[in-house]
Amino acid sequence: MARLTKTERLALQEQWLELWRAAGCPAFTEDEPLGTSDFEPLSIYACGSARQTYGYATKLIIRWSGHANITRLLSLLAGYRLGKDKTMACRSGCASENMDKALAWRLARSAHEAAALAHKDVEALRACNKPLSIVKEAEWLWL
Repeated sequence: MARLTKTERLALQEQWLELWRAAGCPAFTEDEPLGTSDFEPLSIYACGSARQTYGYATKLIIRWSGHANITRLLSLLAGYRLGKDKTMACRSGCASENMDKALAWRLARSAHEAAALAHKDVEALRACNKPLSIVKEAEWLWL
């Protein structure tokens, strides 16, 4: 899979932020959702599993809590391949569907943070990392 150029990445990050705004600007929870089914603000659906070289991966569909499907966009930003059935195969390494969903949640959170930092969007950064948003807001005000 080819890497994204800087302009492609910026365009995809802008699309990510537009879909986030369309979903009502939901905030990520502070703690990582390990072992639970609470992956706010995302709706993560498991659609079976895929055999890989070193085990099985869970095939996932990811949405903003009932809104737009962001599976393709997340797979591009995170560097994952999109399957023929338009799902993203995540393998956390412990053969657990919940842990694979938690991995997808962490990938989405880091993609959101990267998009907010690249576009200097304080509101989007506040949705995933409040302490960093305070620092960056002060920095960006002086620029």
